Amino acid sequence: MVTKRDEGFVSISKNRHRIPFELIGKYREWLIDQRGMDGEILSMDRKVMMPIGVRLEYPTGSKWRDKILENKTNPSTRWTRLNKGLEMKALNEVGNEVKLNCFRSRNDFSDMLKGIRKAKRKRSKAVGAGQEEPPKNLREAFGHESRGEKWIMSANTEMKGLTDMGVVAHGLTLDQLKEAGAIGDPINMSIALDHKHNQKGEIERLKTRMAIAGHKGNLQSGMHFDLTYAATPQPNTARILIAIMCIYKWHRKAYDIKMAYCWAALEDGKLLGLKYPEGYERNDPVTGEVLYMLLLKNLYGHPQAARLWARHRDKFIMEYFNAEPYTCHRCLMDPCLFYITMKDEKEVSGRQEALMLVHTDDCDIISSHESLGNNILKACHEEWECKEVSPDFMLGVKRGVERDEEGNVTCELTMTAFIEGMVETFKEHLPDKTVSTPFPEGQQLFNDKSLSEEEAAQVIELGYMRGCGMVLWAQRHVFPECSVGISNCCRLMAKPSMKAWKYLMHMIAYMHTNKMKGIKFSSKGNQNPIAFSDASNKADPTDGRSQYGYTIMLAGGPIIYVSRKLNHVGLNAFHNEYMAMSECSKAIVWLRQLLVEVNKSELIPEPTRLYGDNSAAVNLTYENFVSSGNQYIYLAYHYIKEVERLGYVDPREKRTMYMIADLMTKAVNHSTLNRLGPLLSGYTLLSGEGNMIDEIPVPHKHERNNHTPADLEWFKRK
Repeated sequence: MVTKRDEGFVSISKNRHRIPFELIGKYREWLIDQRGMDGEILSMDRKVMMPIGVRLEYPTGSKWRDKILENKTNPSTRWTRLNKGLEMKALNEVGNEVKLNCFRSRNDFSDMLKGIRKAKRKRSKAVGAGQEEPPKNLREAFGHESRGEKWIMSANTEMKGLTDMGVVAHGLTLDQLKEAGAIGDPINMSIALDHKHNQKGEIERLKTRMAIAGHKGNLQSGMHFDLTYAATPQPNTARILIAIMCIYKWHRKAYDIKMAYCWAALEDGKLLGLKYPEGYERNDPVTGEVLYMLLLKNLYGHPQAARLWARHRDKFIMEYFNAEPYTCHRCLMDPCLFYITMKDEKEVSGRQEALMLVHTDDCDIISSHESLGNNILKACHEEWECKEVSPDFMLGVKRGVERDEEGNVTCELTMTAFIEGMVETFKEHLPDKTVSTPFPEGQQLFNDKSLSEEEAAQVIELGYMRGCGMVLWAQRHVFPECSVGISNCCRLMAKPSMKAWKYLMHMIAYMHTNKMKGIKFSSKGNQNPIAFSDASNKADPTDGRSQYGYTIMLAGGPIIYVSRKLNHVGLNAFHNEYMAMSECSKAIVWLRQLLVEVNKSELIPEPTRLYGDNSAAVNLTYENFVSSGNQYIYLAYHYIKEVERLGYVDPREKRTMYMIADLMTKAVNHSTLNRLGPLLSGYTLLSGEGNMIDEIPVPHKHERNNHTPADLEWFKRK
């Protein structure tokens, strides 16, 4: 490591070498004694800056180990503050005794493990699975009382995988790194440890991920990498696939790609040198010089890693599945969704169909024939190393499918284990009484300028941001009725109040009460999308903007749902409702175009019904009248007029008591939740519910343009 401008010895030691403050003095002694450096430039005064270009080596060897052990025996030293596994580094810094690839058995760690096991501290549960949190670093993992050996095997497997795949080359000196074309100084590796759980929430396997510490302090844009953008799936696409699966009674399949990022090559001239992670350090057996790894291929943590992998992955999919007997279309509406067909003369359509949604390295497939799903998995496995997994569990969501004797298909989405973990994290703060609504009835949160900094800091210290993140994750997947509440709580993320904290705990308690429920889709549900839009007329007093929300239902369940504040101030209820309907029409256009791209235009034979409960707003969507009451509406919100004329949407009026989107605009009471909640979540189907189909007749409907739009005709011609 070479010093830069305006850096002091203490800050370099602490921030760049990650040496605990209590060992910086020992590090200074080691540099003077073992490297012959001038003590005057190694000032312990924080205000004294070091000269530019001075090389400060990372402390290694037996002399450094002796200084650490000497420091440990000093009772005045706060040894427990050591991080980054320095004790393990000292016990393992034995030069050529560290093997090239990795440790082979637990016996290799016998000396290392002595003295590093500490009394376990009480730690919060991991939210993703509702179970024990994984270790923070390798030292803690290897020293685990019951799973230490398994963590060693997991880490060895990861290192061996990187070696076998040709991602890294081992045992290079600094000079050899430069000769190979590595850019800059070697950088640290970052270790991610995780528990993989089965459907019951039990730990199934341990996962170690060795990544690059690719923050901007190590890697700079324009030097180490260029563009970084990579597409990710739209949050609603996964539910759309489930709805299609239920309607057509298709088959499911899921698989993940082992060490996905590592299959892609780095860009030319962008090689990097890497330091060995803790427990794997190496020295030259003759000279004692520190050795490093050379990064030859893509690796997690690199700022460009996602982009390099996505380009490599998508190129293979498009090339392989556009050769006989396949065809493949990468959707424009969601670039992570692929529509794949295979010729089949036995079928009336002449082909088999499949949809594959790619979540980086997790692939979710639905197919008309099980054989096509198997073929896709086989092809990907031959190109990469893939492992088939249960489609019942994806991204923390359990997706249980049932098929009755009549062939009807239902799919229920729940996050029971996740909710239990979240409750365990905040169990000391949850209300004692059972709550029956997602958010306290009639309540609203807004920024209070009179709130003290002390109160905000206290709430943040309690874990407000983490709690909001947990609730938001559950809401996005299976709790649409919590959309209003989490929208309110997220407004106060920077300066939360105790009131906001109380309401956040209220939502967690509600989720706990309903942890066995989520959202449900059924082949007996509505076969065409139906949209519901609503807006509140109760504005936020800080900015005058009101809450709006909408949901689009398909196969009986919500495939799209949104609740947020309007972008502009509404002057009255009609104004707010019209702006909300315009926002909903955008989602409808996106959905319809996506369905056409995947050859499911039969699901949208007519304009999509968009229900609102304000007659003036509904009438304005298809009537061209201008008055003093509507002439102020921003031009952009008349977008709904255009899509209505094109035949994408069919605005209709529905009575307020049957407006499902009412749950997305305000904190409702228990009675309203019981009436509309089951319909929103799909536990009560829209079809067959006469009161829900009931709508207010539209005047002069026969004069309106209800033709079906030519959605993406170029795709049909293709």
